[in-house]
Amino acid sequence: MGRDPLKSRVESLSKQWQAPEPDYKPALTRHLQKRSPRRQMYVEAVLQTVHGSKRRGIIMDISRTGLRMRFVSADGICVGDLVQVTAPLKKIRKVGTIRRKDKTDIGIEFRKPFAA
Repeated sequence: MGRDPLKSRVESLSKQWQAPEPDYKPALTRHLQKRSPRRQMYVEAVLQTVHGSKRRGIIMDISRTGLRMRFVSADGICVGDLVQVTAPLKKIRKVGTIRRKDKTDIGIEFRKPFAA
């Protein structure tokens, strides 16, 4: 009794075509290298859009490259918007782009990082 030619062909093709192993490490490494250490804080601040609208919120954490700000509701704030954040008590005045948003928090990437 001979070998089934269809089964042999399937086995041969399976050996030739191996799905590449997913490589998540480089993306994860880039992400971790890009991230600056964050400092927790709780400071009242004003977010102003390029259209002139202003909203009061709280800076929750800050790093050299950005900050996280919390609002009662982040409705009406859009990812990609250019904004200015001002917190007079901490002498913070930075321009940046909104990079992430959920129901109450937004993440802002500064255009120019703080000096190291």
